[in-house]
Amino acid sequence: ILGEWLGGSGGGWQDSGGVWPGLKLIHGVKSRVGDPEYGVSRGRLLPKHKLLNEEDAPPSLLKALENSLVLVHGGQSMNVGPVLEMVTEKYLLRDEEEWHARHRSIEILDEMMEAFRRSDVKEIGRCTTENFLGPVRSVIPWATNKYTETLIERVASRFGERFWGFCMHGGASGGGMGFIFDPSAKEEAVQVLGDIMLQTKKEMEHAVPFAMDPCVFDYKVNDHGTVGQLCHRNDLPELLQHGNKSTESQLGS
Repeated sequence: ILGEWLGGSGGGWQDSGGVWPGLKLIHGVKSRVGDPEYGVSRGRLLPKHKLLNEEDAPPSLLKALENSLVLVHGGQSMNVGPVLEMVTEKYLLRDEEEWHARHRSIEILDEMMEAFRRSDVKEIGRCTTENFLGPVRSVIPWATNKYTETLIERVASRFGERFWGFCMHGGASGGGMGFIFDPSAKEEAVQVLGDIMLQTKKEMEHAVPFAMDPCVFDYKVNDHGTVGQLCHRNDLPELLQHGNKSTESQLGS
């Protein structure tokens, strides 16, 4: 997170979520006496991660998400610094439309947390889609673009009622994103989403910046968080045991 802030983006909260296992709620914290931000900023740089217990997020929810959620990278990359500056600006100005959008977003979060407790992935998809197409677009117009909205339209047209929702991962769309489907449609979605994204990219890459070709991820839910294991030399993969001299020298020391 500090690296992102030093680089000027002001983002990175969600990137630290994988340090802990399971589902968690990440939220801001007011600065207090003893915090380096105290007296300079109302809020603390580092967020708080609330690990959701089995009542808030039962084990059945993770399995249900795996059965419905397709994770992708749309191929776009951007500096979200200006986007996050826009969030701050809209908050400080207290414009009526954006103010109401913020409060609706808070209500949607409550609705989504209730859907978590029921392992209701279809309702989760409805919540994330409403939040993106409603409050997020109202508060942060730069969070969306023609490419992303075309993808949503084409996926909805292809899958109809079997398409349950869209979610944006990060400060803007076009990069990390999720599409939520009826479990019966997930296998088909994994097969065709890459083609839909690539075709859309080819149609728009002359006008919209892309960093890479879109891709669909193969993933599993991680129940352990970020972990490390201390290995002895004989336990290392053969590639590392017989690597270049530099690698062997480091292992030997």
